[in-house]
Amino acid sequence: MDAELHNLHDQLAHADRVSLMGQLASTLAHELSQPLGSILRNSEAADLFLRRDVPDVDELQEILFDIRKDSQRAGDVIQQMRAMLKHHEFHPQELLMTELMDDVTALLGAEASARRVQLEFDVNLGRAVTFGDPVQLQQVLLNLLLNAMDSVGELPVENRKVTVRAQRHAKSELEVTVIDSGPGIAPERFDSLFKPFFTTKPGGLGIGLSISRTIVEAHGGRIWAENNTGTGAKFQFSLPLVRETGPA
Repeated sequence: MDAELHNLHDQLAHADRVSLMGQLASTLAHELSQPLGSILRNSEAADLFLRRDVPDVDELQEILFDIRKDSQRAGDVIQQMRAMLKHHEFHPQELLMTELMDDVTALLGAEASARRVQLEFDVNLGRAVTFGDPVQLQQVLLNLLLNAMDSVGELPVENRKVTVRAQRHAKSELEVTVIDSGPGIAPERFDSLFKPFFTTKPGGLGIGLSISRTIVEAHGGRIWAENNTGTGAKFQFSLPLVRETGPA
């Protein structure tokens, strides 16, 4: 029975990641089209330079540098997409939390712009290291951030704001908070938020928060939600702090 439950959880987690990538499909396509278009233009320019009697070597080197940079950028996007879309075994490792958050920011930056959401970061983690699976923890952050952007989607553009706050909590934990300026959470929904298949979104799977809770708890942390003092809500999760490395 334990094996069956574990297999079911893996399938639901994979379905959630596929759903997340589906929500980001148009912006990820845009993220890929930019470097690929730049590679095409630079390769055409290089061809013109090579047709000269005396090619400008310095110009060609600059063009090749730009092609390599854009190729790396496109490759990074594809690698992140593949990691989220494939079936994934649990692979815990030491993680620099700020780097993991940078990866999520790279995935969501274009999405926030497309939705005209002001995405802000207040990160004070220094070189805090936790122990966990990078794909699964990215999945948690993506779920919380996309939910937050959904919650502000009907507001006037100037009021659409999502803040990610990350800090060390006590001496043994780090804490990440996703704060939105939306309508907040109805009191009667708090008990159901993290239950499987509970959703307020038309066509939503209702597994994102449930999977996020399972992931966070499997990493020795906890996750919870509450309303802000003013408007909006915040979702928070904590993870064990393993150590700090290098200069802050």
